[in-house]
Amino acid sequence: MIASMLRTNSDRVLTHTAFDFEPSLEYMSKTAHAAAVINGRLKSTNWAVAQSAFLLRYTKERILVNCHAARFATQSLGLESWYQKHQDFGDALREGLSSIGVANIKRAGFKVQAFIPVKLSQAEIVDLLLRNFLVQAKFFAPICESPSDVLFQVHGQVDGLKVIVIISGMSADQAKQQFAQVPNLEQFLTEKYLDTALVDFARRINDDCLYVDVDAFSDEEGMRIDTICPFLQNSFGVAEKVTEAVVSRILGVGKKDN
Repeated sequence: MIASMLRTNSDRVLTHTAFDFEPSLEYMSKTAHAAAVINGRLKSTNWAVAQSAFLLRYTKERILVNCHAARFATQSLGLESWYQKHQDFGDALREGLSSIGVANIKRAGFKVQAFIPVKLSQAEIVDLLLRNFLVQAKFFAPICESPSDVLFQVHGQVDGLKVIVIISGMSADQAKQQFAQVPNLEQFLTEKYLDTALVDFARRINDDCLYVDVDAFSDEEGMRIDTICPFLQNSFGVAEKVTEAVVSRILGVGKKDN
């Protein structure tokens, strides 16, 4: 097994968490209070309001918290800061939800988008994806002669969580385009015209790479808010397990074939 694949490439990883609950008009009027409770624990001086949602900006850690009447969520630019502080953020979300009377969660989700460098060209990655996960490229000849790009999406279950996994070989341009589609990116910046965090991230993924997107979630009925932190720990373990398995399959089997 390739150890700690996500943390090893922390500065090429994005994270998203979301905790959905049954909306109500009462929650809409109390969302500001919940945001204040969360920020009382996490201490940010940067925040914004948009479409009845409160966005708390922890720009030093490159983490955002979004409080909406039906969803509390986080987003991070890079993995390591979120990994080190996910317990604090999980506890803060739980306290915020509890403060407005939310006891149960309808859906808990954790998603990583990882741009893994594998020192291969996009064409080589595509070939290995086909051979190691499906069939050799020649079998697609009746459809498109020789495939130049491929994307897999797989739905299943890992360690008690449902997962949606997307795997693709990306060129440098595709990787940057994928990154540019992520919402709220400008909110990570301390100063709009001087902070280079987004440019730096784009430069780090300026090469052909293996793109692994893991969405691990649970929609079991009756999930309590006190399961938020255990969920975050379990779902990160699932994302790490899936990513390691993908990379091992690509590099391990590929090298044996050579």
